[in-house]
Amino acid sequence: MLKQLYRFNTAGGVAIHTQMDGSLAIDSCILSVKQQQLNFDKKITGLKHINDLNKHLPGKLMVAVNLSGKGVLTKQIEKTEEITAVNFNKVLPNANAGDFYIQNVISGSYSFVSVIRKAEADKWFTQLMEIGLQPVMLSLGPFAVLNVMDELNVYSEQLVFNGHIIKRNEQGEWLNYSYDLSAKAGFKIKIQAEAIAEDILLPYAAAFQLILNEQIVPVNTPAKLYNDALAGKQADLKLKMNGMLVLGVVFILLLANFIFFSWLASSNNKLNTQVSKTLQNTTDVKINSDQIREKESILQGLGWDDHTNKSSLIDQVAAILPHDVLWTGVAINPVDVTGSQQAKSIVFSNHTIKINGLADKVLSVNEWIARIKIKTWVQRVQLENYTFNNEINTGTFTLTITY
Repeated sequence: MLKQLYRFNTAGGVAIHTQMDGSLAIDSCILSVKQQQLNFDKKITGLKHINDLNKHLPGKLMVAVNLSGKGVLTKQIEKTEEITAVNFNKVLPNANAGDFYIQNVISGSYSFVSVIRKAEADKWFTQLMEIGLQPVMLSLGPFAVLNVMDELNVYSEQLVFNGHIIKRNEQGEWLNYSYDLSAKAGFKIKIQAEAIAEDILLPYAAAFQLILNEQIVPVNTPAKLYNDALAGKQADLKLKMNGMLVLGVVFILLLANFIFFSWLASSNNKLNTQVSKTLQNTTDVKINSDQIREKESILQGLGWDDHTNKSSLIDQVAAILPHDVLWTGVAINPVDVTGSQQAKSIVFSNHTIKINGLADKVLSVNEWIARIKIKTWVQRVQLENYTFNNEINTGTFTLTITY
């Protein structure tokens, strides 16, 4: 399982071995990360010319380059943390360290120092660029396999592959390295469960440490052209990853914003519907109120005051009428003459019963008034007038009852 950092998902490894007669042995592979697993996409062996890579590797593929053979010198010295211009004479006496790319690999008590002239290493960089590849890392000799030793099915103290002979102690520390063109692996080399040709091991190790360069310490040289190219690719990758992260955050924010505003729009629509209903109800109430007031006005104009059963009131008053009092007329809510003149419209005396009648004696009328007053619905009884009429030889009266 590979941890996701700022990691390249595809990388190539190119191992170039220069024979003593100047001929080349070029092996290559392509690795990719799929579903967090490292996989072989392609394995190429036995190429003789750098241009032959064009037939097998896609353009613009990033490759880690491994150089060995003629032009690469490896020397084993006591463990030295750093090779400088001062101690470089332990490797190449009387040589100028500035002319070489230097790779210092420490294993146990020893330093395995590999060097190559800058002009020679840069030549391969240029040639690979010319055929469309993008070299971004340079390692020398077999030492890149240090980063993949745990994946190999090698349990003895000696590792032999493709001419490289490595002797180790029980702790896996390298004790000695030599090269013999005729030396071959005595068994099938496997990377985890996958068997590979022994000449694929070095390009695999080179590509492996390119893909995982953020997680492991690569075995490589401080070659400026290669390292600058790698730094540029890493910057591009980080920019792309950060851009994708920003886009992802922006997308999430936009999605959250969309959901939030959709909810607000839905709530707003519901509120608008409720407001519309409320306004409609308010309008309906106002219309009903206006209609009620209009009808009340009409009823008031007609002298209607309420739902009281006025015939029942009249019956009650008539039932207690003395025998010597004669009832000649009755008016319910009669016209208020004075109020009508002032308002210049008909005004009724609401909640009023006006009775006209005849009686020989006012005493009988007063007796009737006393009987009326005991009714619970009666508020006031008033004798408006009593006049004796000589023509008819009896008295006339007007009585008003307020209820």
